[in-house]
Amino acid sequence: MSLHNHKKCCALSYPTTFSCMMLKLATLLIVLTVVSCQTPSTLKVAKDIEAFFKAMDKDVDGKASYPEFYNSIYAMDSDKNGKVILREYIAGTNPSPEIARAVFNYFDSDVDGHLDEDDIKVTFNQYDVNRDRGISLAEFSTSFECMLSVIRQNFVTSKPIG
Repeated sequence: MSLHNHKKCCALSYPTTFSCMMLKLATLLIVLTVVSCQTPSTLKVAKDIEAFFKAMDKDVDGKASYPEFYNSIYAMDSDKNGKVILREYIAGTNPSPEIARAVFNYFDSDVDGHLDEDDIKVTFNQYDVNRDRGISLAEFSTSFECMLSVIRQNFVTSKPIG
């Protein structure tokens, strides 16, 4: 349906009017989706991901090795017991508690309530897409954004976390 025919459509019977409303709703959703992809918060997330990656890449070689990745997670282990619990993760990352819990649960691959070496290995291997034993900024950004996409989808399709 062209935009020119849109005015004619909305002046017709109920089924056609309903179709016009659906067209308007679909158009609105498309516009909101495009606009939301370019919001300052999206740009902030990209900058935060890059800043975290740069902090993790201690030798500045453009790749986060397993020891660098491991150390970045274990830096949050405030009681130094070899396990990062949710409270420590929240304190070390400072996101909203709901987002922190969702990310933490995503990283906690064995669902035992803490991040340990096994969880870190699993996450590192997921992020090291080309299996070169290092995570590039592109791999880190893409993997992290995919994880956030899964988390956002779960927020939309499930009950609130908490």
